[in-house]
Amino acid sequence: MLDTRRVISLFVGLVLIAGLGISIGRLAGKSDGIASRQRLEIVWPDLMQMRDQDRALLAGLALTCHVQDRTKDQAAVLECLHEAVEDEHPRLPYGMDRKQARDRLNQLIPQPPRTKAA
Repeated sequence: MLDTRRVISLFVGLVLIAGLGISIGRLAGKSDGIASRQRLEIVWPDLMQMRDQDRALLAGLALTCHVQDRTKDQAAVLECLHEAVEDEHPRLPYGMDRKQARDRLNQLIPQPPRTKAA
């Protein structure tokens, strides 16, 4: 027969391990979120002032393509987001389809300033 103290110790140990796992998961998620936002701000420095729908689109695409794992480079971020739109299961804002997402992403991409021809 199992000793009551042993059962309680086992239960407390499992609760502590589960709590530790949840804490580590939250820290990792928060870290990934910060890294994703930093990558997006390379392209859109005013990201936090954008419309909610646009931020939701960029955040969903960033999650889809794991932008936090890409280099801190504008071209890498944009490539990632374009790949995300074409992904089999992109994370898009509610009510937005793939074509709308693709079109809006293209509208949001900053265009280089035009230089005057001599």
